[in-house]
Amino acid sequence: WLQTLLADINNQNPAADRLINPSCIFKWVEANLSSEAAHLVFYDEDRAEEFKGQDPEQPSVENRYQPFLSRRVLVEMLVKARFLEEKRCSSSGSASSMPRMPRI
Repeated sequence: WLQTLLADINNQNPAADRLINPSCIFKWVEANLSSEAAHLVFYDEDRAEEFKGQDPEQPSVENRYQPFLSRRVLVEMLVKARFLEEKRCSSSGSASSMPRMPRI
């Protein structure tokens, strides 16, 4: 379901029948996360590595100012909305967790 949600949000077809209205993405993040995190809902070439393996890996020219999420950002949003639960795992005896989006 995570991949379906990501595909819906990042769909580049302007006539797509969507589960989520893209304009809601930025507004939700802005209201529920930090203002810095709100800018992570847009594609940024400096973060191109985050989008590798996604289809598509970057927005079309027409959609470059529309929300385009990486898996990491989507997961962080879903954790904040309590659709997913962050789990801590132990590796080499030390606790680690999923990387977090910056907070302000």
